[in-house]
Amino acid sequence: ATMPTSVSSVSPTHSSIKQGFCDFLKEQIPRVFPLVPCHSITYRQYDALSNSLKLEVQISSPSGSAHAEASSRASIPLSRFAESVNAYTFLIGSHHHEYVHLRNLNTPIPTEYKRFGLMAALKSRPESRSELCFPFRYKNVAIGTINFESGIVGAFDSDIDFLILLKNFFEETYASYFSLSDTIWMQQLSQYADPLHELSNYLATPIFNERQKEILRSLFFNRVLDDEQSKNTNMNELMQWFHRWVRSHFDQETDDIVDKIESILEFNGTPNSTMSRAVFDTIRSIIRNLVVNIVSYSYVDLDKIIVSMTARYRTTNDNDNDNIRIRLKSFGIFDDEELDSMCVSPIQREYDLARPEHQGMYLIGLLTRSVGGYVNVCSTQSGSETVIEFVVPK
Repeated sequence: ATMPTSVSSVSPTHSSIKQGFCDFLKEQIPRVFPLVPCHSITYRQYDALSNSLKLEVQISSPSGSAHAEASSRASIPLSRFAESVNAYTFLIGSHHHEYVHLRNLNTPIPTEYKRFGLMAALKSRPESRSELCFPFRYKNVAIGTINFESGIVGAFDSDIDFLILLKNFFEETYASYFSLSDTIWMQQLSQYADPLHELSNYLATPIFNERQKEILRSLFFNRVLDDEQSKNTNMNELMQWFHRWVRSHFDQETDDIVDKIESILEFNGTPNSTMSRAVFDTIRSIIRNLVVNIVSYSYVDLDKIIVSMTARYRTTNDNDNDNIRIRLKSFGIFDDEELDSMCVSPIQREYDLARPEHQGMYLIGLLTRSVGGYVNVCSTQSGSETVIEFVVPK
């Protein structure tokens, strides 16, 4: 297998990363069919706006093409986790199982999966007799699934170890696209701060605004944890910090405006829900940047940020949640190019060419990835609503 080369080395975007990786899968997956007795392999990725798994790649063996077209679904809602192997694997199985393996689709659901919520009998699929589904991860966060189907009962019994290695290779390849993006930004930064120990002097220039400088200093100069910083903290402390910060940062605003800014943020979780200090600091940086962006560029009365430490569905166990999610729902106007660059590269607005690139959203994307997290950016076709979800491991 060969590593991908199709992502632009100049300005990575969500679409270029996704297209490059999907092209890579389309090149590699056909090589699996002579080795493993399956007729269909699919890759799905989570979509934060529709809360579903969207089909990105489907490759069928020559003998399975007709059946696959009939059985594939463009989108699987996560709400169907009790009857969908893909939704169950992504939502619940990723916390309890390395993979979900149904040796015979015409027999009852195995107890090991039924006890965690895969309850309903699967619809009859004449072309499939067995199924193997993996959660697909970026570092520590499940972002989708890879699913294998076969017309043979127990088809994957002797190939699971091989398919685990293959899935791991695909995950490492996907992560390499973001490593490339972040490395390019570091290289660009080094052009201004060469040698890199001059970065502190660079931060004294007007190229970054004060909030961006604050994030950069936190990212590059304050990463060594002392005994106090290494202690765990909780949701209650995060809530208290937020209210103090809003009152301090927006102290020139009227009380009614400050109240509206405070109402932007909602917390979904018990006050005693714990997190590490490193995660706490990451979430604070994300919240600060998002709130300032909303106040400056969007609608304080409409936009919402929800910080959640609970499971996505209350019918599932909150212990099935390894992550903290910061979900921004915005009605501000973003053009397609801005959204495509959001959090994966700096934004340069065409009407603002005389000023430096906007680094804020890219820096919190970089910060999220530095702790093993992932950013999902989605928008309606009309562009009237945008959802950006930051997922950070606890």
